[in-house]
Amino acid sequence: MAAVGEDDAAWERAISAATKATSAPKTLALDGIVKSSTGRLPSAALLERFAASLEELSVAGARLSSLEGLPRLPALRRLSLPDNRLLGAAALAAVAEACGATLRHLDLGNNRFADVQELAPLAGVGVESLDLYQCPVSKVKGYREKVFALIPSLKHLDGADAEGNERLETDDDEDDEEDDEEGGRGEKKGKGWRERRRAKRMMERKGMKKMVRTGKGTTTKKVMRRLKTKTVKLRMTKLMRMQKTRRTSKAKQDLPCQIRGKGIARMMPMETSKTHL
Repeated sequence: MAAVGEDDAAWERAISAATKATSAPKTLALDGIVKSSTGRLPSAALLERFAASLEELSVAGARLSSLEGLPRLPALRRLSLPDNRLLGAAALAAVAEACGATLRHLDLGNNRFADVQELAPLAGVGVESLDLYQCPVSKVKGYREKVFALIPSLKHLDGADAEGNERLETDDDEDDEEDDEEGGRGEKKGKGWRERRRAKRMMERKGMKKMVRTGKGTTTKKVMRRLKTKTVKLRMTKLMRMQKTRRTSKAKQDLPCQIRGKGIARMMPMETSKTHL
């Protein structure tokens, strides 16, 4: 119980610091601020007071192993929970119950989901974008096809659609324009925060190697490690395709031809046959 009390006190301080500029924030980012000793989110009361306004919640790198007690957030559209210890259908059932009606973007990268069926609670929600980078489930045979079949509303998985086409930047531009029309995020983030966020998302999708900086100027190292892994895999795939093309082309050039006689003819390279003929 003492650990729970200490966690709640730490969460309360973090939330107060993140929302001191407004009483009705649309975005709440608690990435890496608290390392939960119990593996749980803040108590429901700490988040419920923002339920009417909160549209984006990010709790990355907090050592979360459970989403039990996640309150109802009827306005939430984007939930980011990467670099935690989440697994099992129960965690996603809590997400579906809390914000399933409005949730469109869900980031679960670098967690511990290992089976496609663990994602079943998302089948009935309207999530359109799902990230499962570096989760064990992403290594399952036929992973992409199975996830798209399981979640009918899904448009993008790990930044690409069902045909492998990368998500266009215009998706985020539209979100930014909506935020501007509704009066901004409601938080004081400093000059250029929108550009930093847009650049960060672009790097996550395209595997760029530039340093990503948050509003406080800290480097998101885990994101960069994921990007490096993805970039290496993409380069290896491209190299293998090039090598395969070269081998095929060389094989066509070296095809033998038949000369003289019937039945099983003597075979020799094309260049040699031209010389004899």
